[in-house]
Amino acid sequence: MIATSQQAVMIKSSGSLIMEERSHVATLWGHQATVSSIDWNPDGTRLISGGNWDGLVILWDMNTYEQIHSIYIGNPWSVAFSPDGERVAIGSQSGLFVIPSTLEVGES
Repeated sequence: MIATSQQAVMIKSSGSLIMEERSHVATLWGHQATVSSIDWNPDGTRLISGGNWDGLVILWDMNTYEQIHSIYIGNPWSVAFSPDGERVAIGSQSGLFVIPSTLEVGES
């Protein structure tokens, strides 16, 4: 699976994501199994990844290549940012979830 932004190409690898930016390569560690879906936010600074085997949805900072936040959804099949980047849609076996793009749900 490949997702692109204006700055980079993302290649899904088993259990990790590899980010190639011209001559730079960064591996994003966080998923415990295969990643099933990825998407860039509109300005290319954030990446969302979903792993249907580990049940995790992870938000990544693509300037630092670090995790910003993660949540457990349970079998996320697909993830996508809204066109304005304010929300994330997550499709899973349990249904469709639309949550803030920070992935902070039910927290105060």
